[in-house]
Amino acid sequence: MHTITLEYFDEGGDAMAKLDWAAAIDQPSGDWTAEYWNTPGAGSAPTVPTTTPTLTRAEPYVDHDWALGSPDPAITPDHFTARYSRTLNLSPGEYEFTATADDGVRVTVDGLRIIDAWADSGATAHTATTLLGGGPHTVVMDYYENGGDAVARLAYRQTAEAADPPDWTGEYFTGMDLAGEPALVRPDTTIGFDWGGGPPDPALPADGFSARWTRTDTLPAGIYRFAGQSDDGIRVHLDGVPIVDKWVNQNDTFSTDRLLLAGPHQIRVEYFENGGGAIARFGYQRVGDVGPVDTWNAEYFANRTLDGAPVVTRADDAVAFDWGAGSPDPAVPADGFSARWTRTATWEAGTYTFTATGDDGIRVRLDGVTVVDGWSDHGPTTFSADVGIGAGEHTVVVEYYEAGGGAVARFLTERESR
Repeated sequence: MHTITLEYFDEGGDAMAKLDWAAAIDQPSGDWTAEYWNTPGAGSAPTVPTTTPTLTRAEPYVDHDWALGSPDPAITPDHFTARYSRTLNLSPGEYEFTATADDGVRVTVDGLRIIDAWADSGATAHTATTLLGGGPHTVVMDYYENGGDAVARLAYRQTAEAADPPDWTGEYFTGMDLAGEPALVRPDTTIGFDWGGGPPDPALPADGFSARWTRTDTLPAGIYRFAGQSDDGIRVHLDGVPIVDKWVNQNDTFSTDRLLLAGPHQIRVEYFENGGGAIARFGYQRVGDVGPVDTWNAEYFANRTLDGAPVVTRADDAVAFDWGAGSPDPAVPADGFSARWTRTATWEAGTYTFTATGDDGIRVRLDGVTVVDGWSDHGPTTFSADVGIGAGEHTVVVEYYEAGGGAVARFLTERESR
């Protein structure tokens, strides 16, 4: 964090005072790939073209005030679009990004859109804060100029360093069903226990006890793997949604992947020990980036139950598949597979119709709540629900399994007209 102060007075005659804006806020300098397109006649809020740019060049900063001009003689003074992209190598922590534009601007970090001001406006600063892990991060700023003055700037600064995850709050019970008041409450740095034939503490029996661990961890966006081992039963809830349910007598390992947005996430692990050896191990780590904005993060599993690590992860433009008797990928069996598609987008307030078609099971969750449930064996069947949604960012998850025969998975949303 740096403080810059400019003090100035004039006693007469010509006077000028200037503060270099680029020095006032940290800017991601060097090696920006800048692409420019002429977009005459595109009107307000044009899309960024997919054609070859009219002009491509390297720029040290995204710090432009062209006034009534343009970036280059090859670019018309009005009605042009631009895209600036590069990879930043950052230390872990919280970052504030500021995009200033006249007219529209969008900013994505690692495929997630953090600034969306895609509308005509005078020079306006838009700010967003996001948590990032240490290492490389892809930053993309899209911009358009529709007329009059033209301003395009992007700056960032680290606002907080990454904090260590908090300890788990461990609650231990003398029975197997987590009932009543815990006999022991303590902080546990990790869940990595092998008690053998003994108890976690003299206050507990060696057999027939249970435990619950909870904590809230603030995490960067990404795909996370939740994994561990238990003897006997274990179940895991993420932000109130069950993601592991192995509440049976066993000695087994488990693993499942989930896409998380940046921010705080509540994790709850529950365990019981019935007899013999006692093992409770659990952890999680970031294993992948969120897919590009406007695509679905797709995970495909070689089983019907979405268990374990996916055998294929990819970005799908849409959930609109009819594989017939085939499969989504050579790594996925033609029968007995499952899939999960996750996407986060900014929605306008309104009532939306969610429609899902599956052969076999299909279900849809909005912000963790099931809104469409067709989770059973059947031929191609369509399910729909009308859902009221508030304005803002929402996450949709579509889950699917294929039992045998034909394989169909489709999903779409339509907003009811006003």
